[in-house]
Amino acid sequence: MPKNLQCQRRGKGSSVWRSKSFRSNRIDYSQIMEIFTNGKTIMGQVVDIIKDQIHTAPLAKILTEDLKEIYVIAIDGLWVGQHIKIGINAEPSVGNITMLKSINPGTQICNVQYGNYRMARTSGTSVTFVEGVGNNGKIILPSKKDKLISLNSIVTIGRVAAMGRVIKPLIRAGTNYYKHKARGKKYPNIKGISMNAVNHPHGGKEPRLGHSTTVSRNAPPGAKVGLIAAKRSGKKKRA
Repeated sequence: MPKNLQCQRRGKGSSVWRSKSFRSNRIDYSQIMEIFTNGKTIMGQVVDIIKDQIHTAPLAKILTEDLKEIYVIAIDGLWVGQHIKIGINAEPSVGNITMLKSINPGTQICNVQYGNYRMARTSGTSVTFVEGVGNNGKIILPSKKDKLISLNSIVTIGRVAAMGRVIKPLIRAGTNYYKHKARGKKYPNIKGISMNAVNHPHGGKEPRLGHSTTVSRNAPPGAKVGLIAAKRSGKKKRA
């Protein structure tokens, strides 16, 4: 019997597809939220900068003045021994963690709080604060789109470190394999048309598929690959 399709194996969430989060030094945002909830501003010192397998950017280990250890995403230009401030009254200087309402328009920020989520955490990423609009602030994302977020959002001043990560070539396929494995992703990802017909509905020796890849929403599991219940396919015509 052939194996299940790769997309079906992925859906079962077995150990192959799970992210190895136990290897990571998890960032606990509740410690930072507690500082802002209490309305305090504390001083911290960078005691170490470490590389984490799960994150694309390095992490900075901060020792606060009350002797607590906090892991945050490292900012470009941060060095071991640097003092930073965390809190409402922290100055808008590189490395400090403060609120959006405390910074000036045109400032580069990252690790931006957006509801229960965080934006701009990938290495080399930043967003730009443009202006305040009522109780919200307008920011420009790396995609050049603008978004309104609360002025009480917690942000980090500066750009995420390791912006040269995408410039360095992987050189070997094995390096790319372990890069994906650390994050619970499968590599290499084989096209269905490159497989044998027994292993995939798109498989076979033909150079091209020759028929539509759209399948019904009610198709059986072995045939449910391609464009599932698509209303349309192909590129849209420009108006």
